[in-house]
Amino acid sequence: MSYGDPNQHYSSNFFEQISGKSNETTHLVFASNIFKNKNKVKVLSIGTIDVLEMEFTTLKFLFKTLFFDDEFKDVTKKFKLKQKIKFALKWKYLLKSNIDIIHIHHFQTVSETILKYFKLKGVPVVISFRGTDLIIRSEDEDFYNKIKYVSHIHTISYYMKSLFKDKSLNIPVSVIYRSIDKNPSVQIVTQNDTDITRIISVGRLVWIKGHFYLLDALYNLKKEGFNFCLDIYGEGDLRSFYEFRIKQLGLEANVFLKGFIDNNLLKEEYESYDLAIQPSFYEALSNGLLDLISHNIPCVISNQGGMMELIEPGVNGEVFDINQPNTLEKAILRCLNLDKNIVANFNSSFLDGFSSEVELDKFEKLYNSLI
Repeated sequence: MSYGDPNQHYSSNFFEQISGKSNETTHLVFASNIFKNKNKVKVLSIGTIDVLEMEFTTLKFLFKTLFFDDEFKDVTKKFKLKQKIKFALKWKYLLKSNIDIIHIHHFQTVSETILKYFKLKGVPVVISFRGTDLIIRSEDEDFYNKIKYVSHIHTISYYMKSLFKDKSLNIPVSVIYRSIDKNPSVQIVTQNDTDITRIISVGRLVWIKGHFYLLDALYNLKKEGFNFCLDIYGEGDLRSFYEFRIKQLGLEANVFLKGFIDNNLLKEEYESYDLAIQPSFYEALSNGLLDLISHNIPCVISNQGGMMELIEPGVNGEVFDINQPNTLEKAILRCLNLDKNIVANFNSSFLDGFSSEVELDKFEKLYNSLI
């Protein structure tokens, strides 16, 4: 059983793939709101039911749960009757299901009470952490109150796994990378015949993506005669700031804010670029960077988070020190000198470890080890 928000692109792909993986395993997804889904994925919406509209089967369920479910009585013993009924109705389908394992993809969406319930039931609980949710929410007391009921933690990078070492949690942690669709054949990237270097940067227009460092670096390189065109894909609260900053630096003819476009349409644009730059302050493991690598675009990244697990400096990209922003300029120039045939061949071999088959096999082994 998986729980999460399948409107999130990664979650929906994962649920679809794992639901079609095996006829011996049934995966049931619970979500906090109704959404459109593909046929392979059975989805139930978590919510409450008006007492006046309840059917006989629901009343039967309530009677059985409130008076004969010892674990339910234990975790709700401090609840008033109305609270018990609301809690039982919200989690009705989950409480009724015959579950072997629960995999929660969005830790903030579940309460301590329901986690404690399944702990008492002896049902293993796996939690996935994929980004800033670990950094931000682990500062709250509620995080530690809830995490003690978890059987296993899944992260998407070894960087994120290392963060748990400082939290004194006696819970096993596994790293399973997100899968990425690899191009069917190794793409030999053609060299740019013009003197204009075409650069792409993908990320929301928010401070954590570090685009202001990128603008400053390219401004300095332009003064040295560097001829370039930068397209930034993404939207965010800092759009007006970046529009102002681009004009202030006199880069209107060089830098273009492309806004948000569908991921599939964006991938069609990749082949027109010579270089990608991701100057983020933090990344657990960048989906955008994985996509860029799969299209064999040499990438310049900051030395932050899980991105370092994707780039081999001097082979398929370059790295700069986020604490020394001036090193970005030199990293850009070094990256332009990489042999793009070597980039393509290295990426093809490297991405074998990011196939959907590898990801799903590792998850099934994890599930089986807990049952």
